[in-house]
Parts: sequence; C-alpha cells; structure tokens
Amino acid sequence: MNQPRQRPLVLEIAHKAHASRAAVYAALNGSSRPSTIGVSPEKREHILAIARELGYTCNELARSLATGKTHTLGVLVHSLKNNFYADLFTRLDDLCSPAGYSVFIANSEFDSAREARYLRAFHAKKVDALVIARDPAHHNDDLLAQLTAAGIPVVTLGETAAAHSPYPNVVFDEARGDRLAAEHLWSLGHRRVLHFSAGKVRDSSQAIQALRRHEFTLAWKALGGRQLQSFETADPLAGGNELVDFLLSRPRAAWPTAIVCSSDRLAIRAVSALRSHKIAVPDDLSVIGFDDIDAAAEFVVPLTTIRLPTDKLAAGVWELLSARLTAPRSPRGKSGGPPRQVVIVPELVVRQSTRPVAISKRDTQPP
Repeated sequence: MNQPRQRPLVLEIAHKAHASRAAVYAALNGSSRPSTIGVSPEKREHILAIARELGYTCNELARSLATGKTHTLGVLVHSLKNNFYADLFTRLDDLCSPAGYSVFIANSEFDSAREARYLRAFHAKKVDALVIARDPAHHNDDLLAQLTAAGIPVVTLGETAAAHSPYPNVVFDEARGDRLAAEHLWSLGHRRVLHFSAGKVRDSSQAIQALRRHEFTLAWKALGGRQLQSFETADPLAGGNELVDFLLSRPRAAWPTAIVCSSDRLAIRAVSALRSHKIAVPDDLSVIGFDDIDAAAEFVVPLTTIRLPTDKLAAGVWELLSARLTAPRSPRGKSGGPPRQVVIVPELVVRQSTRPVAISKRDTQPP
C-alpha cells in the first residue's frame, strides 16, 4: 500500500535547486520578512519553481510562531447586506494583497453580542490588525482594549465622535454630504422639502440616521430654507409605503416638492411606493438618496445621491493600517501622539430622480 507523500523538506528543495538551505529559506520567506542572504531574483524564482514542482506548501502556523505575524487582517462591519461594505472589502483586499496580507471579513448586523463574538474570534486567530465599524454604543470597548493591549492595531471606520476616539479613524464628512444634497435641491428651486429617515429603528444604525437628519437640517436652514418637514420610520422595508400614506393624508398643497432620504435603500423604497400610487418621480416629486450603492444607478429611476467613495475610504484605511503594521510595537500596542484621522469628502452624483421646479411666492413664506 502506497504511503501518502510527505511534505518536501527544505533540504530536498536545496538539493534539487543546487542551493544552500539558507538561500532556500530566504527565497521561501522573502514575501513575509526581509533577509540578509543575497539571493538574486533569478535564483529565487528557480528555487520557488522547484518548490512548486515538489508540492511544497508553507507551514503558516510555524511561520507565524517564528515571525509573530499571521499576515491576516480582520475586518468587522455593520452589515454585508449593504453593498457599500462589500465593495469596501473588495477594494481593501486589492490593496492589502500585494503586501502579502489575507483579509477576513465579518458583520455584526448591528448586534453587540455578535460583534463581541467576532472580536474574540479575531483575537484568537491572532490577526495582525483589525478594521472595525464598531457599535456606536461602544458596548465592546473592553474587548477592543484587549486587542490593543495584545499589540494588535485597531483602525475604526466612521466614528462620528472621532475627537474622543482612542483609535486611528477613517470617516466621511457627513456634514459635507448633507450640504451637497441641500445645495443641489436649493439650486433647482426646491423650497418645500421633507427629510425621510429610519430614525425610529431600535438598533445602533439609529445614530447615523439621526446624524444625517441633523446635518441636513442645519444645511437647509443655513441656505435660508424654512419649510422643512421630517418623516421617520422604524421599518426600512415598509417605510416607503408609510411615507406615501403620510403624504396622501395631507392636502396636496402641503406636500413637499422634494424628498431627501438618509440612505439609497430608503430612497428606492420611497420611489417604488410613490410610483405604485401614480406619483411620478421626478415630475411630481424629486427624490435624492445617500451612499450611492450599485442599485442607485441601476434603479428604474436612476437616483441622484451622495456618493461615499469606497475606493478613497479603502485607501485611507490602508494608509493607516500600513503605518501601524510597519511601526515597532509598543508593549501595549499603543503609538505615540494622538490617533490619526483621515476624512473622506463625499461627492454629489446627479441622475434622473431630481429636477428643477419653479419658485412660487408661497414657497418663500414661512410655513
């Protein structure tokens, strides 16, 4: 009975490649740590070809024990149901891969217990760094502190109270995004506007809903806007129908001329509900979203929206990560000075869901 072939040893590769064991080690480990052994690129490729021919695979566990690194990164986001985070992961993986890092992603679904479970798992797997869109209520800050105490760098995504965050942070300028939305509608002549959000949800996504409603209100008032209505739902899926029911319960003269949504998902639900009641977008009502998910451009009425560029977000994350990964680790994983913050500027994307309206004398009067 044939015995299964054992993994080829470095000595076997060295013999067939006519190279020293030191040169083989240098070639096999060249992507993970520097070597003082002089191995030409041609010699290295020859050694690697022999290793592949013999079926050699690196013992990553042994390498991690020797180097103290696993060359893995953990990414924990709010929800992979949101294409925004899936796109962010793809772009971040593209940036990390050439540096020899594998990226593993998980999502909390706005559940602090689930977030805690993944934080413990990433810690147990000894990831080299963690990127996290953490629970806004910060229920698991003690676990994050354990990771940093173990020397694992943490980079946060989207911290709205970044001035008080102990971690390097990459964040979108939410206020700028809402100003872009307000300025766009104002330039089209809209003066009666309704802000639509999922502000009554009971999970931690409520924080971003409240922030976007607040920032748009400030931006609208700064432009001189007076007639601003607000509608909140606890159910993002049924919220569009609730919004239309609210509008239909009021005289048409009291309707807004534009609806500002705190996310593209809400905007899509709103447009679908309006169209089912023969209310045309943008002829009867303009609608603007926020995020610029893939469906925004592909929807039956392509959405005007505020784009949060994931390529720039991923680049900002990798900028902070690479600086932490290459810096000498302190005994408790802390770096000197205050945490760095990278601010990404949103962009206005104009499509077919908004249009100009005439400014009537009534629209210039207080409600």
